[in-house]
Amino acid sequence: MWSAKIREFYAKYVHINEGTMGIDAKICTIFKHMKIGILKEGKVPVDKRVALTPAHAAALKSNFDCDVVVQPSAIRAIADDEYVEAGIALQQDLSDCDVLFGVKEVPIDQLIPNKTYFFFSHTYKQQPYNAKLLKACVDRNIRLIDYELLKKNGNRVVAFGRFAGLVGAYNGLRGWGEKYGQFALKPAHECRDMQDMFAQLKGVDWPSDMRILLTGKGRVASGAVETLQAAGIPQIAPVEIENHEGSFWSQLDVEHYYRTSDGSPFDRKELFADPSGFESNFMQYAPYAKLYIAGHYYDSRAPFIFT
Repeated sequence: MWSAKIREFYAKYVHINEGTMGIDAKICTIFKHMKIGILKEGKVPVDKRVALTPAHAAALKSNFDCDVVVQPSAIRAIADDEYVEAGIALQQDLSDCDVLFGVKEVPIDQLIPNKTYFFFSHTYKQQPYNAKLLKACVDRNIRLIDYELLKKNGNRVVAFGRFAGLVGAYNGLRGWGEKYGQFALKPAHECRDMQDMFAQLKGVDWPSDMRILLTGKGRVASGAVETLQAAGIPQIAPVEIENHEGSFWSQLDVEHYYRTSDGSPFDRKELFADPSGFESNFMQYAPYAKLYIAGHYYDSRAPFIFT
């Protein structure tokens, strides 16, 4: 259970920015004349990501009159030397920093009292597995700024959905190639960056039966679209799927993979308000594809699109 003390802490210290001024001006103002530390990710299993690249850290340092240091890491996707080359010093002990940037949850035993932290805490929805983490922030007088709650004009400014789509679609293609032995792709985590990942795709001679369905139109699906476009596989409209010969990918929206149960005209607003009157129409398209990439949001009230 979440105590009243933790709820009070969340209301006071876990910040949500909905203002028209925007996150850039509000957040960067607090950095002026401060010392900022970039954390080595401590959560297990290890995470190679980092909150600020060398270029970002250098820009922050020069534009906002603050000092920036980075905690050394042997597993980070960006080498320590790249930070040093950008003018960012390595520093193991970050206890003299005012603000600390991480990506995933900071282990409780690594939390430094009386600091401001930026990271994904996974506590806003009252996730029980991180209640102890939030209590530790309360007990140590930590100001927690959760990326999930940073907004500009009502929209999140930090979201990983696009990247989930980019990498998820790539891994889907890679898995298909491995299963059927027709092509091989380097694992996404071994690619230097997105450009390297896309370069792997451009070197593939796609088989004629590389036929792909993608569902959704949000951030995840948009990321998957970028990967499929980089692959150079032809895109076709859903109406063309049945009679198309050769490889393709096609993007299905809700009006394609759902239909009304009683045969009445489809209405998106009705679906989102109450999906109980709808059923799956996905199998109209599924027999023509060899690979399915799920990029849509699933509402627990909605029917499964296939079982």
